[in-house]
Amino acid sequence: MKVLIKSFAVALALALPFSYGSTGSAAGLFMNLDADAAGMAQGGAMVARASGPAAAAWNPAALSGLGSRFEVLANYMSWVASFQHLYAATAFRVNSNLVVGADFRFLAPSGVDDPTVFLAGQDATAFNNMGVGVTAVGTLKMFSLGVSVRYLSQTIATTTTPALTLGAGFLAALGTPVNRVNLGVSVFNLGTAIPGAGVAGVSVAQNFTLRAGGVYLRALESPVLQSLAASAEAEYAVDSGLGGRFGLEAKSPLFNKRFSLALRAGAQVSADVQAFTAGLGLDFGRFVVDWALSPRAGLGVVQSIGTTFRF
Repeated sequence: MKVLIKSFAVALALALPFSYGSTGSAAGLFMNLDADAAGMAQGGAMVARASGPAAAAWNPAALSGLGSRFEVLANYMSWVASFQHLYAATAFRVNSNLVVGADFRFLAPSGVDDPTVFLAGQDATAFNNMGVGVTAVGTLKMFSLGVSVRYLSQTIATTTTPALTLGAGFLAALGTPVNRVNLGVSVFNLGTAIPGAGVAGVSVAQNFTLRAGGVYLRALESPVLQSLAASAEAEYAVDSGLGGRFGLEAKSPLFNKRFSLALRAGAQVSADVQAFTAGLGLDFGRFVVDWALSPRAGLGVVQSIGTTFRF
């Protein structure tokens, strides 16, 4: 456990001096978009709740909750102003104490809607963001510590600018499998500024984000309800300040408990976003389908759909 804590502290200490760049607004905003439909439907309150491959995007330490030996996830989100967000992730359990994962993000417009709110007048058809990362998490008893490293690339017109970013997280699982509380903390977007990515070629800092929260999980033997989960977290981000995320999930057994249906709802509250979320998931054992939506005032409805394969 001491080795895990020391590794986490060293990684955080090395990254903090590089977490802010020169004048400009926060960059790497797309790295804070909800990674998967299951998380988005629960308001993004996943710092202590996530468990599948997408956990790497919410809290690297939560990847320790991987339920299978090997899982693959693919997710598509129709974001505001015709922007399309793709997220793919995979995770592999090496042994009972170690899980490794990799993920990929891509954000780009699908049409020629007015992009000025996002790009300060740049041509949206020549804009995209990409991120590729690896994550590792170690577990000892009820504690997990994880670290993720990502390479970011932002392209505007004919200019492509790279950056590196670091994320780290802690997770404590308290209680029993039937009645459990998870507590989690994560920091993301610690890394170098993106050179020349801002207006007039000004370098901009990455969107440093800190999250802390918990989830209460209750397993039930009812023929109607299989489990309940309630999660809440506080969030601080450079671009939006303080905010809160809240989520609920109720699972019901289907077809003699071989499958399950998850009903989800949540909310996000910050200076930039005040939104309710909802969605559902169908778990067929080796295959899971998740869907979520969130109406955004003046920006339309954000929808997300994803699939997970377990091996």
